Amino acid sequence: MIKQSDGLYSEQLDNCDGRWASLVRDQTCTIPLLVLQAAPYNWALGDSIYAKVSASNVWGESAMSNSGNGAIVVLIPSPPINLLNNPSVTTDLIIGFTWSDGLQTGGAPITEYRVSYDRAAGTWVTLATGVTTKSYTTAITLISGQYYSFKVEAKNSVGYSLASAPVTILAATIPLQPVAPVTSESESVITVTWPARYDGGAAITSYQVTFRASDGLTYYEMP
Repeated sequence: MIKQSDGLYSEQLDNCDGRWASLVRDQTCTIPLLVLQAAPYNWALGDSIYAKVSASNVWGESAMSNSGNGAIVVLIPSPPINLLNNPSVTTDLIIGFTWSDGLQTGGAPITEYRVSYDRAAGTWVTLATGVTTKSYTTAITLISGQYYSFKVEAKNSVGYSLASAPVTILAATIPLQPVAPVTSESESVITVTWPARYDGGAAITSYQVTFRASDGLTYYEMP
């Protein structure tokens, strides 16, 4: 007999018929969780399931047992979502990113996360287990200017979730400040030149050149 959400007990003969020889032999029956989540039981994730058992022989049926230990309805969590680069952490040498929990915890608290990265096309390697915050900063040696993909799994008392959708992040930071440019004049043309400096791990896409006006205070940007 299994307790319904209204407090009453009823038999589940489709999966736990006490007349089955295998049930009598093993003193065990298995009921799909989806059955218990449907009417008349209507149990939700995180609820406790209670059952009672009686025994029969040729003389008759015993009294019902006390209710069981109240196993909790628990599934693995939903995969983490919203993996995002953390620009306050990421540089050309380390990458930091954050994430959020998925829709369901599975009925039990999420206790930790597992982080993996794609070392080569399709080859995922575990970077860390036991992560207890929804953020991670790499401790491996990164190559400046390379893209790295990461995914995260959440864990509760049942086990790990499926992996999140991956996030791909470039190991890069802002470029170094240019050195003071050199100006020269030739045939009524002013030429401004400056040497290249470290690009931060990502190719320089543009420069902004600014000229100071004769008043010494105003600066004008060249288009």
